[in-house]
Amino acid sequence: MAFTTATVVLLAVQLGVIRRRLNRRSDRVLAGEDLPRSRDHVYYVAFETAKVIVLTVLGISLLAQ
Repeated sequence: MAFTTATVVLLAVQLGVIRRRLNRRSDRVLAGEDLPRSRDHVYYVAFETAKVIVLTVLGISLLAQ
């Protein structure tokens, strides 16, 4: 149950916060604004990596039952 919850939380933060910020930034860049560098892509990749790890552990724990 904890791994399922962790996956849902990671996905919710990734979609609700990080991707929303990335979309706003890309809209501004496409509109011609010159913006400073952002770490949001690094956070997105970190959350993707965490999801892969949690889903792998979840899958192994389900198969071990």
